[in-house]
Amino acid sequence: MALVQERAEARSDAIQKGSITYDLHIALHKEDYHGYCETTFHLLHIPQELPIDFKGKTVTRVTVNAQPIDIKIVDGFILIDTSAVQVGRNVVGVHYHNSFNNDGSGCVNFVDVDLKQYIYTQF
Repeated sequence: MALVQERAEARSDAIQKGSITYDLHIALHKEDYHGYCETTFHLLHIPQELPIDFKGKTVTRVTVNAQPIDIKIVDGFILIDTSAVQVGRNVVGVHYHNSFNNDGSGCVNFVDVDLKQYIYTQF
């Protein structure tokens, strides 16, 4: 399920411009991290599909408007059940777990010669 132009445009057309906000919480560990991302947005209409980009290891819980939904991940997208969203304000919460990457993308962890842990992220 690639984010082709048509799919990106359909998602963009369904969400009110400028309405998306993110609240991100991350707990860093030595080898990995876990977190919670809350995304708030206003829908102008209910779309046929609502994919949310996800590049990570594990999603442990997804909520839509404070209600848990089944987790469905396909090719790097969390597929939100559109019967759970509404026209107007929506809040999607994603609890996840991931390993650090050392390829310069996502969240990178390294210990320098001073034996201190350093984190670089693209969030």
